Amino acid sequence: FFVVTYLSSKILRRSEHGQVLINMSCALLCLYVAFLVAGYTTSVPAMCGFSAALVHYFMLVYFMWTLAEAVFLYIKLVKVLGNNVNRFSLKAGLVSWLVPLGIVIISVGAGYQYYYNAKWHQP
Repeated sequence: FFVVTYLSSKILRRSEHGQVLINMSCALLCLYVAFLVAGYTTSVPAMCGFSAALVHYFMLVYFMWTLAEAVFLYIKLVKVLGNNVNRFSLKAGLVSWLVPLGIVIISVGAGYQYYYNAKWHQP
């Protein structure tokens, strides 16, 4: 409901704060969907590992958007005068969607077996 409301309003959609909230809500929605899908993919080891990596990724993305929201509020409320970041939403978007991808790729590369454990997932 929140995402639909923000996407339907041009004023809310164009504000930097609105863009941060839309991305944070989309990341949280993707996390919920990935978590629900993960419950149904436990019988196939490759799918179980992939869904665990997706849950890991979207959780990190949500945390990064939470950090972006905190930085945005700090800039707007504490550093009120003269400290405006150009294209904050674009910069926050690149960092918030790409840094977690790198972390998950490194984690999967270091040990895919940690994303799937036969004791946890039984067919």
